Amino acid sequence: MTFDTPQSRSLLRGREVHFVPYVSPRDYRGVVKASRILWPLLKEVEGGLSTGAGVALAALPPLLLRGKPAVYLESIARIEGPSLTGKVLSRLPKIGLYSQHSDWARPPWRLGPSVLSQYRQEPSPPRPIRRVFVTLGTIKPYRFDRLIDTVLAYCRQNPDLDVLWQVGSTSRTDLPGQVVEQLSDADFAAALREHDLIVAHAGVGVAMNILDQGHIPLLMAREHTHDEHVDDHQGEILEHLVGLGLAVRAEEALTDKSLLDHVRATQILRDAP
Repeated sequence: MTFDTPQSRSLLRGREVHFVPYVSPRDYRGVVKASRILWPLLKEVEGGLSTGAGVALAALPPLLLRGKPAVYLESIARIEGPSLTGKVLSRLPKIGLYSQHSDWARPPWRLGPSVLSQYRQEPSPPRPIRRVFVTLGTIKPYRFDRLIDTVLAYCRQNPDLDVLWQVGSTSRTDLPGQVVEQLSDADFAAALREHDLIVAHAGVGVAMNILDQGHIPLLMAREHTHDEHVDDHQGEILEHLVGLGLAVRAEEALTDKSLLDHVRATQILRDAP
């Protein structure tokens, strides 16, 4: 059960999927609407697992009302404590609650697996930078012009670059190269494979997709003060990834040749879970 997007349709092709209307952050009416759609469908399932946010609130409480098991694994992006969704769900009896961080895995939360534990970096032959892929995420309705402007400044100094932009809600008319609102999952994966440098917002999902392709991502965190997200949790996950050596800050790498050289000469490997 998820939102209807080109990525979700291509990723889940061939599986039984129930789409619900998009639920934006803190969109309580959207949660209620989605729960009404899901209520009759939940009688067909034996249990539920979610990492959030709106879909978790729409599906897991109704499952508990039906007497079925429900498990919530909080996002790896929540470094210092649960999200608002997690706080709401933690008040429900008989729900399974798991954190991916030992620092706050205290009752009623238990420590679960970390999705980042499989990655490590290793030196590799330096690769030239000819093609750059920039992805801002698809979270609506938030723009992310700061990241675009940072990459544009780098492009002006390197005008021969071939750039692909996935801009989501940040529509612009001043971008060189190819511009798309949203790629399918297959096209997104191909873009990660075929480009030499990947610049993105600090979302844990996109970071893991980049790591899976062997790249160190160049990330910038969306900030609430700039009206780029509902809160500042991307800053927390960025610090966590940088500390693990699994990301660099985009604004630093695009202005520091030595840091960019490190990215060019490093590959990410993924061990068996």
